[in-house]
Amino acid sequence: MKIKPQTPKGFRDFLPSAATRRAFLLDKLTLTFKKYGFEPLETPAVEFAQTLKGKYGEEEKLIYEFEDRGGRAVALRYDQTVPLARVVAQYQDLGGTLPTKARLTRRKSIWYYVVAGAEPDSKDVICG
Repeated sequence: MKIKPQTPKGFRDFLPSAATRRAFLLDKLTLTFKKYGFEPLETPAVEFAQTLKGKYGEEEKLIYEFEDRGGRAVALRYDQTVPLARVVAQYQDLGGTLPTKARLTRRKSIWYYVVAGAEPDSKDVICG
């Protein structure tokens, strides 16, 4: 059986020309956020599924959920809100690790399931 080279539904490649334009725009956004006092925050692409489930209502069915090799239920982040809330809950009591007032910026890809036949949404990167 011959394998047809293609990306999975909901994912895409950025070829050099598009990747260059995209990087330029994202760098401009990052510099603008920095200019106004925002600091970067990095969260992993994968969260424990229980962290994400029960937070999105009807849209929860759009979450890519799977088991890792250790048998743990994990999922790709659907947006930036729940991972940010998890960071605050996880680090708030660690004595100054997180500022009490923070201007944070995140520039990360998100993933969500697209129903067969539906046009994929273009929310591949969220900045904020």
